Amino acid sequence: WKGPTTSFAGEILPRTYKKLQAKEPVKIILSGDSISAGYNASKYVKAPPGCPAYGELLALGLERHYGSKIDFENHAVSG
Repeated sequence: WKGPTTSFAGEILPRTYKKLQAKEPVKIILSGDSISAGYNASKYVKAPPGCPAYGELLALGLERHYGSKIDFENHAVSG
């Protein structure tokens, strides 16, 4: 892969990162357009592999990695 790669940015949200490290609950609220709402996700269009939208994937990944309960609310609206 020669494209862009992400790097750790926990220092940008220090209180959230501290909560995750302490396995405390975290609430994530997502707003945005149809992509954020999940209209392109294979789960939504009932196509393999059946993955949820990126917001839900983020919440699931944080729960799995840190062991924190993630309360995820998606307020995105298709335009």
